[in-house]
Amino acid sequence: MTPAPKARRRDQQTAAAPASQGRLDRDAILSAAEQILNSDGLDAMTMRRVGADLGVDPTAIYRHFRNKEELVIELADRAFGRVRLPAPGTDWREGLRQLNREVREIYSVHADFAAVLVRQADETPNLERLTECNLRLLAEAGLTPEQAARMQAAIVAIVAGSGLFHATIGAEAMSEPVRAHARRMYASLPPEQFPHSVAAAPHLFPDPDEVGDLGVEIVIQAIERLADAGDDAR
Repeated sequence: MTPAPKARRRDQQTAAAPASQGRLDRDAILSAAEQILNSDGLDAMTMRRVGADLGVDPTAIYRHFRNKEELVIELADRAFGRVRLPAPGTDWREGLRQLNREVREIYSVHADFAAVLVRQADETPNLERLTECNLRLLAEAGLTPEQAARMQAAIVAIVAGSGLFHATIGAEAMSEPVRAHARRMYASLPPEQFPHSVAAAPHLFPDPDEVGDLGVEIVIQAIERLADAGDDAR
């Protein structure tokens, strides 16, 4: 995936080209809206602001998008469109790891946008594309369509839930110094009252990416057990 820059400073963003320098179309509007989203957040991304950054009257934006909600839906689908599908011939396990790691990254790149991404309806082109890829990989693992559908729902819950959780908390709260402080706090608890917490303290609050990867690994193990059970039944 080639995500949008994580930096939020305006001087690190490329200003949208005025519409007078080229044709105003949906792609130009989406690019300008995404730059505002990345620099100043979702609340700042108004139709008026998009028009101003493009150097056009805001009414020109409404000729392409009925309202901000429609613009946001397409922006969300555009973000999911950056996810690269596994190359043909990739083992289904590695395919699931790669695909869902990149989907999870979308949430951290668009932290202010995470709740919108979670609520995004599935009937958009890029989410349909990702769903089809996940279901294909699950079929290659040996699952029936019913099993694949259930496992797909579990994967979405784990990946989207993890992404939303970490985006909501924020990068600073999930930084190593903060997590190290939390580990020290648990290590300092009275061992007679909290023996398991004290014993686990050095290993608590691991890297968020490791946690996300672990969730997918647990799902992969469950898929393997389902597939093996199916083979035994046959």
